[in-house]
Amino acid sequence: MSKSSHDSILMTAFEPFGDDSVNSSERVLLDVAKSRLHDGPEIEVRVLPVARTSSLTCLIEAIDDVD
Repeated sequence: MSKSSHDSILMTAFEPFGDDSVNSSERVLLDVAKSRLHDGPEIEVRVLPVARTSSLTCLIEAIDDVD
């Protein structure tokens, strides 16, 4: 079975904010990315900034990259 452009999943998390050195969503995202199944869909991961306008722009770019 050949892979098409729809054989990928985009997963996102947020970078740390405030005085935090790590964001738990980013940690989970990176753990999921490491445990990819070789015969499953590609998992594209992106860590988004926490600023509202920047995060939306980065998300749109990530969707375009995966699509």
